[in-house]
Amino acid sequence: MMKTKLQTTVQGIACLLMLCTAMVAPANAADDLERQLTDVAPAVLEQLRADGFQNVGVLKFRVKKGDAKPSDRVGTLNLHLAEKLELALILA
Repeated sequence: MMKTKLQTTVQGIACLLMLCTAMVAPANAADDLERQLTDVAPAVLEQLRADGFQNVGVLKFRVKKGDAKPSDRVGTLNLHLAEKLELALILA
């Protein structure tokens, strides 16, 4: 099956965010994550514009714990990550 432009863009953004969160050290993780999201936001916007998108919505992240299925009901972590990404995109 051929991927749509939206699927490709979403997957690319997800990869960028996974790289950002993987590089965050436990100490001051929130500050580091915010800084990295702020750093990567212009590239995310550039990719979205290149794919022709004018409006973007940020949804809660899905989190996978152990062998369980990914879920968007894991407390406040996934919602706060989405809020941080949304703010970084606005600032960019």
